[in-house]
Amino acid sequence: MSGKKTLKGAINDELAESDHKREIVVSDWREVTEAFRHHLIENKNKIKEATYQSSYSRYFEVMLVLLQGRNAPQSGFELLDRVLHYQRFNQKSGKKHGEPLVKWADQPASRRECCLAIRNLLEFAVHRQHQAQCWLINPFDYAELKGSTEKKRKKATLTDQEFMKLVVQLDERGAGWGNVIRLLRIYGLRMWEVNHLVVTNNPKGEKQLFCSKGKVSATHGRKHENEPRFLFPIRVDGNDFDLQRRLERGELELPTGNDGTQMEIGGRNLGNRLRGLPYWHALQAAKDACGEWLRPYTFRDTYSIRATELGIHDSLASLAMGHTPEVHRRSYRTSDFALASDAFAKAQDGRISSQDRPNGR
Repeated sequence: MSGKKTLKGAINDELAESDHKREIVVSDWREVTEAFRHHLIENKNKIKEATYQSSYSRYFEVMLVLLQGRNAPQSGFELLDRVLHYQRFNQKSGKKHGEPLVKWADQPASRRECCLAIRNLLEFAVHRQHQAQCWLINPFDYAELKGSTEKKRKKATLTDQEFMKLVVQLDERGAGWGNVIRLLRIYGLRMWEVNHLVVTNNPKGEKQLFCSKGKVSATHGRKHENEPRFLFPIRVDGNDFDLQRRLERGELELPTGNDGTQMEIGGRNLGNRLRGLPYWHALQAAKDACGEWLRPYTFRDTYSIRATELGIHDSLASLAMGHTPEVHRRSYRTSDFALASDAFAKAQDGRISSQDRPNGR
């Protein structure tokens, strides 16, 4: 407070005078951030670099700007609050360049993602990189900053007619993206699973499409991978587009990169292609008017609800989709109004019919 020393200098002096901390040096925030990136990619969750860039890096970039400013935050609570309310501007070239972007504090999903990323980094900084305890955020403050949980939107599904209109528009543009969404819808795939498809013999000795890689997830820091699985088609208006045999023969056109090799399919590049379709935007508006959320994952959600329509039990549908029955019921569309209406009508018809039989049998 006398102004003779900086806070950082005072901390380093104190650490140097401590017998058991004589060799400890407080890490620079950029060093902390880089160490945490390495920790996520190499040790903790072993995430991909692309995942780090989309779910962590953008928040950390703002954090570093604030920490290096003249009026830098002095606690974890202050830091996270200012990151959430930081005014960003559109950096992409075009008409909207320089326009203000919506703050993360006003976007429930981004707000929660930002809070989790910053909190985890700060805990790593304190426990592994010797930063001061003031950077930890207590549960009460964290709950306030994270905000209330947004009510989940109903996931949209597609009719066969809506799906085919999307296929037609993608096929007109070529490049194999029509076949990508055919695979997603017919086999209920996650988008990245398109990169891991082969045709092999099933336990019956018959040729069947197979996803050779299971989903990798982490629970309490422990990673596990789902089993690879055989895939079962649910046709669109009776048509499976002969996908399995075309893939086996190497005749199924899929998107390729500039080097001519098959492009790695993911949510981002598929989303970009769909957003280029006029009909996709029309569908988004129509689904939104009904309170439904249309996204590239809708092809997998549609597969799930069609399985219910066909009378396939959740335990079998979840096996085909590569997750547990609990996840299937919790995270996927398994019913809608039409299904419920038909089910109750059939049950009612069955009851009336039984009353007309002798002795009510």
